[in-house]
Amino acid sequence: MLFDASQVLLALTVSLAPLTLLRIAPLTLTLPFALTAYLFVAHTLGAPDQAFAAALLAGTVTALVGMFCVGLVSDTYVVPRLF
Repeated sequence: MLFDASQVLLALTVSLAPLTLLRIAPLTLTLPFALTAYLFVAHTLGAPDQAFAAALLAGTVTALVGMFCVGLVSDTYVVPRLF
């Protein structure tokens, strides 16, 4: 069974639509994680000079792990629907 270009494009568009919220979530979660890390390091550990670096590290790691998971889910979600 052969697919023409319009069927493949439609299948790809329909299969990517539910993943929109999943793509946004990791990027919105970086701010709370970075803020929590900043407050924890500055107040609980008593090292305000290291708080910015800790917040930057926590936000970056959260974004990278989240985007990796989004890529993994979208790769496993799109392929079975297309073929």
